[in-house]
Amino acid sequence: MSKSSKKIIKQKIYQDLLAKLSSESENYPWSPESTEDYYESLDPPSGVKDYLKSPKAIQKSSDFFKQIQELYPRNPGDKVKQTLLQQFGESVPSTWLEAIVEQIQNNYQETSSLLDQLINCVQPLFSDWCSEDLQVVVRPIAYPMRGSQAIPSKTWTELSQSEQIRLTFTITKVALETYQQQKNPE
Repeated sequence: MSKSSKKIIKQKIYQDLLAKLSSESENYPWSPESTEDYYESLDPPSGVKDYLKSPKAIQKSSDFFKQIQELYPRNPGDKVKQTLLQQFGESVPSTWLEAIVEQIQNNYQETSSLLDQLINCVQPLFSDWCSEDLQVVVRPIAYPMRGSQAIPSKTWTELSQSEQIRLTFTITKVALETYQQQKNPE
């Protein structure tokens, strides 16, 4: 490209720029009242807004978020509560199971031993029992030597307080294991 052709191109660019700047059409609304109309004229209407309000889109988004919630539970305690209700729901009141889950969420510590975790979670539920007595009851549950602990076939109200404590420790052990799986998925 020669010098003269570059000069002509440069002049043409300046002329186009000057013509654009000096044109009579309004390039930007200087009045605040007309800005909304100006931007709407720049952005042609599309069917997206109408589609987002349609029943079909609302249903699809609802289904999508329901699937997301099923994949990722909001709270590890929800899964623990569900597990406890499935395993112990017929023999233990649901309010008691909820209290166990609440104690686990409040007292869970990964660094503590299973024995300490069980006692920390059950002690508030049986406040009239001292920690040493609870340790005696929990040892066979925390460190089983001969098979698993049998779950009594009686209802909760038919159990003595010591049987209720043993059952509570068994339930709490299951709940802690489930809670640890939810907190630390592998």
